[in-house]
Amino acid sequence: MSLIKKKIFYLSIFIYSIFFLGFIFNENSIGSGGYNGDLLWMWKNFSIFKNNSLINSINSYDFTGNRSPLLYVINILFNPFINQIEQYRMSIFVFSFLGPITLYLFLKNKFLNVNKETILLISSFLVLSPFYRSSAIWGLEINYGIISSILSIYFLNILKEEKKFSSLFLTILFSSLCVYFDQKLIIIPIYCMVNIYKTCVKRDIYYALLIYLLFSLPFIYLIKIWEGVVPKQTQTFNPEALNSISNLKFHYYNIGYGSTLIACYLLPLIALFKKISISNFTEFLKNNIKIIVIPCGLYIAIFLYFDGYEMAQTVLPTNVLTNTTYGLGFINKFSHILFESINHQKIFLSLSFIFSWVVLLYSISEKIFSWYLGFYFFVISLALTPLMQEYFDPYVFLFGLLFIGKNIKIVPMGPLYAFFILFFYLSFAVFFYNT
Repeated sequence: MSLIKKKIFYLSIFIYSIFFLGFIFNENSIGSGGYNGDLLWMWKNFSIFKNNSLINSINSYDFTGNRSPLLYVINILFNPFINQIEQYRMSIFVFSFLGPITLYLFLKNKFLNVNKETILLISSFLVLSPFYRSSAIWGLEINYGIISSILSIYFLNILKEEKKFSSLFLTILFSSLCVYFDQKLIIIPIYCMVNIYKTCVKRDIYYALLIYLLFSLPFIYLIKIWEGVVPKQTQTFNPEALNSISNLKFHYYNIGYGSTLIACYLLPLIALFKKISISNFTEFLKNNIKIIVIPCGLYIAIFLYFDGYEMAQTVLPTNVLTNTTYGLGFINKFSHILFESINHQKIFLSLSFIFSWVVLLYSISEKIFSWYLGFYFFVISLALTPLMQEYFDPYVFLFGLLFIGKNIKIVPMGPLYAFFILFFYLSFAVFFYNT
C-alpha cells in the first residue's frame, strides 16, 4: 500500500473512531438527540405497539411521528434488544453501519477505476452527517430510509447490468420501503420506476407496476384512516406542514432558506468531483449572469416586500429543552448570531440566497447535480414547515453520489477537501448544540 493510500485509510479509521466516540459519550449534534429528545416519544410509540394490536396501535391518538409505523413493527418482531433502552440504542448503532457498508459497495461498483481506499473514505462520509450519526447514536428514525435508498439504487444499477428478476424485485422492494420509512423519499421509487421503464422489457415493466401497486396498498390504508400521510396527532402538532389535504399550504419564503441548505451540502460534492479554478468560475458567472440575477432579484424583492422574513420567523417552534427557536437551517442561525439588527440579518440572508443559487447552478452546469434533484428539494422547501436541516442532511450529498453519472471523475484531492468541509459542519453542530 502506497503512502497516500495509507493516509487515506487512516483518515477513514479516524472518521469511524469519532463515530464510536460519539456513541460512547452520548453525542447530540442535532438538538433532538439525548434521552429527553426524540428517543423519548419514540420509546412511547414502542410501548403502544407492544401493548396493543397493530390496528389499535395505528389508530391510537397517542401514536405520533412523521413516518409510518413500519420501523416499530420491524423492531418489535425482529429486534431482540427492544425491551431495554440501552440495548436498543446499541442495536440501532450497529445496524447503522449498513449505511456506509452499502454505500461502499455501491461506489465500488460505480467508480471502477478508483482505488478501494478512496472509496472507503468517501463511503465513511455518511457517518460525518450530524443527522445520520445522531440517529444511529440515539436510535432515531432517519437511517432506515437512508439505507433503503442506497440499497434501491445499488440493486437498480445491478438490474441495468444483469436484467435479472431478482434485481428487479429487490429494487422495487427497497424503493417501496423508502416511502414507509420516510414519505419524502418518494423520489426514490419514482426514479427507480423511470429507469425500469427505460431499461427493462415490457413484461418486466408490467411486473414492476403490479408489485409497486401491491406494496403501496398498506400505505394507502394508512392515508385513509389517518386522513393524511402522518398520524392524526402529528397533524395537530404541525398544522402548517403539508401532511394532509386539509393542510395544503405552500410556503414561498422557504425557497431561499432551502437554497442555502442545498448549497451547503453541494459544496463537498463539488469539491469531490470538480477542480475549481478562478478563471472557470468567472467564465461560468459571465455566461449565466441572467439566470443568476433575474430569479434571485425577483425572489429577494418578494421575500422582503411581502414580509417573507417575518413570516418565516413566526412559524419557528421553540425547543422546550433550550427555550430557543429552531428551523430554517444554519444560515438563519448565523444571521442571528452575527447581527442584532433585523435589516442586517435580511441583507446577510439575501446575499446568502444569491451565493446558494450560484452554487446550485454551477453544480448543475457541471453535471454534478441534476435539475430534478434541485426541483425535488425545492418542493420540500415549499411544502414543509418549519424547514429543518434534517430534510437536506445527508440527502443532498448522498443523492448526488447515488444519481451522478459514471462519466464524472473524482479529482485527486477531492476526497480530502470534501472531508474537511463535512468535518467542519459536524464540528460546528457539536459545538452549537453542546455549549
